[in-house]
Amino acid sequence: MNYQQFYLREWLISHPLLSLSGIEKQASIPKGTLRHFIKHRMGLPAKHLENLIAVISDYGYTQVNDE
Repeated sequence: MNYQQFYLREWLISHPLLSLSGIEKQASIPKGTLRHFIKHRMGLPAKHLENLIAVISDYGYTQVNDE
C-alpha cells in the first residue's frame, strides 16, 4: 500500500459519519469495496481512485503527493 492509500484510509476512518455505501454509490464504486479497503482486506483499485477523490473532496478531503 502506498502513502496515498494509507492517507485515504485514515481519512475515511476519521470521518465515521460519512456513509461508505453512499460514497460508493456517488463514485460508481462496487458495493463493499470501501468497507474491504477500510478493514485491510484489499487495497483500493486504481481505477476507482479518481472518482472517489472527486466525491470526498466535497467533504474536505485533500490529496497528498506520494513521497
